[in-house]
Amino acid sequence: MLAKSLQQFSEECIKSLEKHEADGKRIKTKVLKVRPVFEQFNYNEGNISHTCSIEYVEREEWHIADQFKLIQEVIKGLGSYNNCLIEIVSTYDLEEKVVDNKLTKLIQHLTYKYFEDGAKFSLIDLITRFIQDLDNSPIIWSVKGALIGVVLKDAFIELNSFILRQPTPDDFIIEESLDSLALGMPTSSMSIHTAIPTTFIEFKNRASDENEVYRKYQCFIDLLRLFRLGSVISISFTHTPESVLRGGGWQSPNTNYGPNYRYTLSANDIGSLNEFISQNEKHVKRVEQSQADQKSGRSISVAYRRFQDALLDKGPLESRISSTITCLESLLLKATERAELSHRLSQRLSALIKHHDYKPVKVYGEVQRAYDIRSTYIHGSELETDKKKGLNDLAKVIMDYARIAVLTFLQLDETMEKDKIINKLDNALIDENASNKWNKEVMQLIKIPK
Repeated sequence: MLAKSLQQFSEECIKSLEKHEADGKRIKTKVLKVRPVFEQFNYNEGNISHTCSIEYVEREEWHIADQFKLIQEVIKGLGSYNNCLIEIVSTYDLEEKVVDNKLTKLIQHLTYKYFEDGAKFSLIDLITRFIQDLDNSPIIWSVKGALIGVVLKDAFIELNSFILRQPTPDDFIIEESLDSLALGMPTSSMSIHTAIPTTFIEFKNRASDENEVYRKYQCFIDLLRLFRLGSVISISFTHTPESVLRGGGWQSPNTNYGPNYRYTLSANDIGSLNEFISQNEKHVKRVEQSQADQKSGRSISVAYRRFQDALLDKGPLESRISSTITCLESLLLKATERAELSHRLSQRLSALIKHHDYKPVKVYGEVQRAYDIRSTYIHGSELETDKKKGLNDLAKVIMDYARIAVLTFLQLDETMEKDKIINKLDNALIDENASNKWNKEVMQLIKIPK
């Protein structure tokens, strides 16, 4: 049995490490490292102020050449090592060279755990993780993301799916050798981020690979973008697996700007945010999968993509408004309609969101104005000066209308076709009974946070 063979090999490996240490053969080297020390760190409404200095720290490390020599000349010479090699080759139909590489990683993990963790080190856990990796079984990944676009009133908010928390000094400390510093490596993750995060998100996820983990992470970000109007952006993403063979990593997109819109969360939002995530996570996953499968023709997929474009657009406000109108068109206009488009769009959106305490006449006028701005912009003309007044406020309110429309269609997507929804909206515009029926049968099923 492989687990028994690995147990025997690992115990013999530890004995070799103990002997190497007891005989005084382990060669250690001292490395001078540098790290930031924060004397002052304040978080206030998403803004961080700090002062810090540089501290030099001397660390003792096992010389890499001595470690390599022990592994190659002693540990790989053990009979139990060869037994494990043969058994894994036979069980998993792998080349001997591949298995040798995997066992080398196991030895490296074992030696690190033995010298760093000592009595806290669990051999059984290490062997279990190694076999899970060979089987490519799902494992636990610890995820940490740095976000902008969400501000926290409280130190942390613990939700059913993840934790949101304010930044702390530890989030920005990187300890590097002087050699790295000479090469221009940063000593603080503040130097790495293109923007200072306003919030950190943390969760654990059982998954087979990092792509699956990242999809979960992206889904949570999209849910935060929909909960309220906020240009929630990930500026870094760290994923650490409970694994021997599967590596973690750190990613940072090329996002050299702050958010257009942001909102604040507090402990009072926990209940509504938990309910929102529970209700909408499956819908967001479905539309994201549709986009991954390149099923770009579905109206909800087009609308969802255009809403994201508008939310993150750093171009002129006219561009943001144009993307938002395109989002609404893909939801509220039929494929065969060619006349009175702005009128139809404005009326249907008014009917769609009036049950969320929005005044239809006001909504109608704002959408009409936004549609005119889009038409002017996409035809390459400049807006007249008087039409630019209040443009920022208009863009924000139109985008929030789009957020509500996207959420409504996401939640109805599995049960009602787009044209059927539009027909019900048209009937609700001319028939009070139809309006009440729409409100009773449909809108009461839709949960839209404000």
